[in-house]
Amino acid sequence: MIVIGVNAAYHEPAAAILVDGLLVAAAEEERFNRVRHGWRATPQNRLLPMKAIGFCLAAAGIDNCKVDFVAYSFDPWRRRLRAWSEDFPLSLVEGDYGTVTGETEFFNATLAKESALRALFPNAKFSYFEHHECHAASAFFSSPFDDAAVLVVDGIGESATTWMGFGSGSTIEPIAEISYPDSLGFLWEKISEFVGFDPYDGPGKLMALARTCENNDCIARFSDAFDSFVTIRSGNFSLDPIVCRFRERGCAGLEQAFRLKRESLDLGAIAALATVLQDTTEKILRCLADSLWKTLNGSALITSRLCLAGGVALNCVANQALASSSSWEDMWVQPAANDAGTAIGAAQLAWYRCLAKTSRVEMLSPYLGPSYTSNECEDALLRAGLAARKPACPSRYVAEQLAAGATVAWFQGRMEWGPRALGNRSILASPSDRRFREVLNSQTKGREAFRPFAPAIPCDRLHEYFNGNTSDMRLRRFMLTTLNASALAREVAPAALHNQGGGLPDTARVQSVDRAISPLFAELLTEFGSLTGVPILLNTSFNIGEPIVASPGDACRTFIASSLDCMVLGPYVVERRR
Repeated sequence: MIVIGVNAAYHEPAAAILVDGLLVAAAEEERFNRVRHGWRATPQNRLLPMKAIGFCLAAAGIDNCKVDFVAYSFDPWRRRLRAWSEDFPLSLVEGDYGTVTGETEFFNATLAKESALRALFPNAKFSYFEHHECHAASAFFSSPFDDAAVLVVDGIGESATTWMGFGSGSTIEPIAEISYPDSLGFLWEKISEFVGFDPYDGPGKLMALARTCENNDCIARFSDAFDSFVTIRSGNFSLDPIVCRFRERGCAGLEQAFRLKRESLDLGAIAALATVLQDTTEKILRCLADSLWKTLNGSALITSRLCLAGGVALNCVANQALASSSSWEDMWVQPAANDAGTAIGAAQLAWYRCLAKTSRVEMLSPYLGPSYTSNECEDALLRAGLAARKPACPSRYVAEQLAAGATVAWFQGRMEWGPRALGNRSILASPSDRRFREVLNSQTKGREAFRPFAPAIPCDRLHEYFNGNTSDMRLRRFMLTTLNASALAREVAPAALHNQGGGLPDTARVQSVDRAISPLFAELLTEFGSLTGVPILLNTSFNIGEPIVASPGDACRTFIASSLDCMVLGPYVVERRR
């Protein structure tokens, strides 16, 4: 029984495939079309993630005629039920979301995608599923839990922005929703636009800046402004739509609320604003999670476990705050918590709800993308004109290069699922030399100096270098929470830590590496540790201003354009001529 799940409603288009209930493959379209986030969300978009779909079919070893069910992670009919007229005047451009023309075009574009999918898979049943239920399914059905509360927080689905529910066995049921315009995801995008960042990439930058500001007066001023348009109450939150104006181009409402023009912002003010936004996010998530706890544990649906999805669930700091300050004993977050993850959720809903299946399989590995043979790696090197060698023990050889101060591109095995590079499409360096922050940010990746990196460490060594609850490896395997650095980590791995201001401890978005799941990367960490005494590597994604590399050809082009010292492509090693 073959089920294909597809996300193509807004951005982050993706596909996933289940074979007899087993998740065989999943990938985002951006890795193949080389456009960040796949494409920009517009009502008129009729594109489908055809390259991701093609990869999934190839990974399963089938053709399109063998697919039994196609699941789409958005319900246009439910969207159409929503009245899109605002309760206040907005200066909207006709054809955008929220206008009669735009919503009509969005509805028709979705029906056109349905027609295209039905034609592509002539023997398959087709069904729409609600966007937030797909998020929820991607979290709960992939988790190790028999039952759990589920919290989804993002920009918008059909009309909801937040979803709370309960999963048990092979079912998930809604408990409560919060609807547009009260959207925490959109608030992050709008603040990103306000400070001059891209709405899609900006939230990651704001997270990096949060709590780095030491100007308490500036933080207090923004905090007062937030209090004027953000209301948090038991199990709910609301945003003043006249201030946020999510569908309106420009940021006039925020300029008035903050009493300053966008042009007057400097990096210190942006850091203060990011700090308040982060604090507000954590308060809202804690409020929602506490309410969900009281609702479930005051009824027959008693559970101590929580699953998270939606783009806001990629906020590692908020995840850690929620895990350490709430009543939940265990948490699990979908590695692709963004919209891409709904491709998996849609496929799972079809499997359990429509096909009445009951078997569950935990998602243990994030390596669900394409892999390439040694011959394919060799062909790519030849086409790129790169001379390579094939050392007897690549891990030992690369560990020696890293110990000597080299920056290394590392391309191995199947590509990661989700936005984080987890040791198969990574750039690596020694964490001990602070200069690598500047080298990798400015010279190699061409990004802002404040952007942090992540440490990768064997899971059995994590407790030696980081404080807090290091026993739960599930979230750390996917780089979805943070930990405070110990004194030892601050001494030996300063380049891989995030320096907070105001006397707060240094933190890290740690990846704990399990040898059973990532044996080659674990071997490299062990070799580096045996040479240096530090079993930690600085890890960042293998890309420069575009999506993480997918193919050997992508890797070669990126390496040539970079200042990296070395690239490992499968069994081959390329060293830059000096």
